[in-house]
Amino acid sequence: MKLVSSDFSFQLELEESKVNLLIIENPIIFSKIILELLKQSEGNEGRFVLSQEGKVLKIEDNIFCIINPLELDFNQKNIITKLYSRLKEEIINTELLLENNSIYADIFQYIQKVIDTISYPLTYKADMEPNALFKLLNVKFEEVQESLVERIIDYIKIMQQILGKKIVVLVNIKAYLSINELEQLYREAAYQKLNLIILESHLSSSLNNEVRYIIDKDLCEIY
Repeated sequence: MKLVSSDFSFQLELEESKVNLLIIENPIIFSKIILELLKQSEGNEGRFVLSQEGKVLKIEDNIFCIINPLELDFNQKNIITKLYSRLKEEIINTELLLENNSIYADIFQYIQKVIDTISYPLTYKADMEPNALFKLLNVKFEEVQESLVERIIDYIKIMQQILGKKIVVLVNIKAYLSINELEQLYREAAYQKLNLIILESHLSSSLNNEVRYIIDKDLCEIY
C-alpha cells in the first residue's frame, strides 16, 4: 500500500516489515497533517490518498490514529457495535443457536409467569435479538492493568481484528515509550501484519526497521 498527499512530495510505502517514521519539524505543518489524517480516518474528505496496486482505498476503512496513548478507549461505540455483530454471527452460524433459542424460551416463560401475577394488561416484546442480551449484560472489553506498551498492543489488535484496520498512525509515541518498548511494539505490529506510521515533531534516533522522512522547519523534504 502507498499513502501520499497532494501537499507534499513524499510517498509512504506501507510494508509490514517496515515502520514509516515521518518527522515534521514545522509545528503548523505537524498539526495540519495530524488533523488531516484524523479527519480522513473518521470518514471525511481530505488530501491524503491511500492506494494499493493503483486502486484507491478508503482511508476510514484502513487507518486509525492514536493521538494520546494514555486515553485509549477500548469500548468506543464503533468497536462495541462491531463486536456485538461478530458475537451475533457466532450464535447464528454455530451450534450456539439452539442453546440461544432455549434460553430465550425460558426467559419468555419466566416473564409470562411474572406478568400473570399482576391483574393489569401487560405486553412485552416476544422476540429478542442477541444484541439486546449483550447490552443488558454490558458485554465489553475488559481493561486490565498493564504497561502502556501492552495497552497499545492490545488496542491495535482490537482495531485490526474487530474493525479490520490495517494501518495505525501514532503521534509522538517516542515521548511515551522506551527503545525496548518501541521494538516490542514494532515486532508485534509486524506479527499482526499491521502497518505503522510514526509522526514525530522532532528528530530522534532511528531504529533498524524505520524508514525516515523529514519535513524540516523550512518545509524542505529530506528522505
